[in-house]
Amino acid sequence: MDNRYRKFDILVDGVKVATEDLDKYKESRFYEIVYHIPAEQTKGKQQVTIVMKGGPHNSAGPVFGAIRMMKE
Repeated sequence: MDNRYRKFDILVDGVKVATEDLDKYKESRFYEIVYHIPAEQTKGKQQVTIVMKGGPHNSAGPVFGAIRMMKE
């Protein structure tokens, strides 16, 4: 697989909660990846905004499917 520079930050209401580098996944298939969001980022909120933001010369994706939020 060619290196497409797919490193990006995941933000919840503007606060970075994770960084992902999809280039580490060498096999061309779908992956299910779980990111833990700190409770204080969602406490008392009916909704939050999730942003996947690529850095310089990087893209956020491809990302397929649904984004779900679940309580632990």
